[in-house]
Amino acid sequence: FIWAGFYVCEKVYQRDEQGRILWRKFATRGQNTIYKWLLDDRGGLEGIVQQTAPKYEFITIPIEKLLIYRTRLERGNPEGRSLLRPAWIPYYYTKNLQQIEAIGFERDANGMVIIKMPEGADVSDSDSSDLGKAREMARNIRNDEQSGATLPFGWDLTLLSGAGKSFTALSDAIKRYESRTAMVFFTQSLLLGQDGAGSLALSQDMKSFLITFADSIADIIAQTFSKYAISDLLKLNGYENDPIIKLEHTPAGDVDVGKVA
Repeated sequence: FIWAGFYVCEKVYQRDEQGRILWRKFATRGQNTIYKWLLDDRGGLEGIVQQTAPKYEFITIPIEKLLIYRTRLERGNPEGRSLLRPAWIPYYYTKNLQQIEAIGFERDANGMVIIKMPEGADVSDSDSSDLGKAREMARNIRNDEQSGATLPFGWDLTLLSGAGKSFTALSDAIKRYESRTAMVFFTQSLLLGQDGAGSLALSQDMKSFLITFADSIADIIAQTFSKYAISDLLKLNGYENDPIIKLEHTPAGDVDVGKVA
């Protein structure tokens, strides 16, 4: 549910030899298989309609059998909001700037082919014209498909060498957007030290954000499971809901060896 915004599974039960109702499994219902959400007149969630392989039939699953995780509550939207959404813009610019950087390196290292045709050359837009042949020749030389070129009389070929321009500004922009992407999950501490900068105090501060984020995700999992899985299982077996019986998790972060001992 972190990357998709929501996660749905079906609570499947079974009876044991003593007649108790137990969990058999929690069957995942893929996000792309949910045909629609069922809502009542007041906007409350009643269930889902699923359509999936191999029969692609419409199957209705009531809310009582479902366990739904979502990253946030916004106007009762059961699909939540993907935590990756804020990373899309920096990811988009990082990908495009890397392509620009690669093209710039290629042009700077290999130079640019310039072919000068004589006066009267055929410059019509076709592959068989002089212009078409010159374009093909320039492409082949740039792609290293041929090590030399044979020119007609009056033609001239030169290689415009790169000026050795600095790509520092472009590289800094890429690092900045990579850092923005890492900040979405508070993992920017992984980038510290790669450029020779950073401090222990800064690393610890960033690590504390990551630990808090991990704890909050674990809280959502534990609280949702306790409220909609454990309580329902107790009711099915004739017990009152006991808030003491719940799913808990240990805190994220470094393990205290003394506490473990």
